[in-house]
Amino acid sequence: MKSRKATLVVIEFGASWPRWLDPTHSGDMAVVAQHYEGEPSSLITQVASRVTRLEAKGWQLKAIVLVHRPSCRNRQEIRR
Repeated sequence: MKSRKATLVVIEFGASWPRWLDPTHSGDMAVVAQHYEGEPSSLITQVASRVTRLEAKGWQLKAIVLVHRPSCRNRQEIRR
């Protein structure tokens, strides 16, 4: 199995696709997008699952990019 260099983009609920990240750039890209507001642990579980599946298919993650939503100042947001 040939190794594939790849980037994983993790988009937190409420965040937008970063304009500086060009999805047509050469190389493979996978995305995990949190479609609901939940505990940070649920996003961690989704990311871990995706990484496991990608690595099983021979993908080598050269970068993982976290796109977070604009910060809030309440305690719930600080904990994440």
